[in-house]
Amino acid sequence: MTIRIFSFLVTVFIACATNAQAGLTFCNDSGSKQFLAIGYYDSGDWRSQGWWVLEPSGCSKVLNHPLQKTRYYYRVDVVNRDFHGRFSFCTRNEAFDIRGQDCAARTFTSSAFRELNVGQAHDFTFRLAAAGQSTRIRGGNTVSPNGIVNDLQMLAGIWSNLEHVKSDLFTLRWAADWAVGPYNVGAACSWDSGFLNLETTKQRWSVVEDYNWTREELMDWINTTQHEMTIIEDGVSSLWQVPNNIAAADSGIGQYIAYFRNYRDDLEAGRSSVAQVQSNIDWVIPHLRNILTGLKADMVQRTGDVAGYLDLLSNRNRQIGDLATSAQATAFADLKDDQAASKTHRCQGGVTERYTEIRNDLTIQGQGLTRYYPRLDTSMRATQKQFSTLSVSAAGAQAELDALLALIADFADDEPGSFTQLLHLNGIESLWAEIHNGLNGVWN
Repeated sequence: MTIRIFSFLVTVFIACATNAQAGLTFCNDSGSKQFLAIGYYDSGDWRSQGWWVLEPSGCSKVLNHPLQKTRYYYRVDVVNRDFHGRFSFCTRNEAFDIRGQDCAARTFTSSAFRELNVGQAHDFTFRLAAAGQSTRIRGGNTVSPNGIVNDLQMLAGIWSNLEHVKSDLFTLRWAADWAVGPYNVGAACSWDSGFLNLETTKQRWSVVEDYNWTREELMDWINTTQHEMTIIEDGVSSLWQVPNNIAAADSGIGQYIAYFRNYRDDLEAGRSSVAQVQSNIDWVIPHLRNILTGLKADMVQRTGDVAGYLDLLSNRNRQIGDLATSAQATAFADLKDDQAASKTHRCQGGVTERYTEIRNDLTIQGQGLTRYYPRLDTSMRATQKQFSTLSVSAAGAQAELDALLALIADFADDEPGSFTQLLHLNGIESLWAEIHNGLNGVWN
């Protein structure tokens, strides 16, 4: 099935339903038949399922239970159309239900998926509309008909990557926990000795070799990082409060800007004196400053938290990578020393073969570490990149808030009703609009 999809616009709505009705539904508002696959995190592993056939104007309920997660993934294929996405899941041409993401080794195809953020909804309907139509998504922002309407938001993307990191840590831990010992290595031998070789001497070489200790530090750091991922997730969850703070600030600032304009109108119409207008402005300015300084303080704290998460992930990634490499080297070095020690003993029958078996076991486990650490490295780096972008954007927003506070200070010093005051007022309104839209773009 060679199926591809062109640019689609997506309209999302949430429908409140009873648990019996709750689930995840996809609807096809285009004029073409579509083939749908979904992906999600289920019982400690990534799972992908497909294909559902979506006829034009048709709908299909792909999950028939109340949704328990905020992130799901989907792929839609249509003949002669390309589909692009940032996430990969295993698929095949026939119907499938696949667990895990090791696609090539199992002759599956690694396919691009997009993320779907359902928030806290237990029932969610996702509508696919043909390109070329304008549409609206949550928040009431009109979406351009060009390209893909992607409901990926920065925090949602970070949360999704954290899920990938947790999954990759689990897989690497499984590989590192592969037992390499204990091994009983022994051999018995005898030879003629004494006067005229009339005596028989019997000896035995016996030792227990265990190489699990070479992975202990790696396992400790993996366990530590898994615990720290829970802390980071809790921190990221708290970041979802930022959009609420921005919305509250926008309401107050919009109200105070409206006050300023009303004061100017009253002054021009002769309904208020200059002294009265100045008194009113002097009353409003501290309230406006309090809103902005509070928002900035919150941003400073959040930015510091994000910087801490970024450093933590970077350090843990480096430590685990170094230990994954050194653990293998240490195990082989210890094996070499053990085998050399065994050769000092006269009994060697079968000992060399036993050490060859141990070497093969170490090689297999090393292949697991070599295979699975790069996956963790990729997901770690992707999350670090998003945290870095978030940190830079938030720092830029802080600078803009400082500029806005300086502009408000200039406005407070202006002569009421003057042209300079009008310019500063327009500047305050314009700069806040830019900050508000920028902050929402970063945190929402």
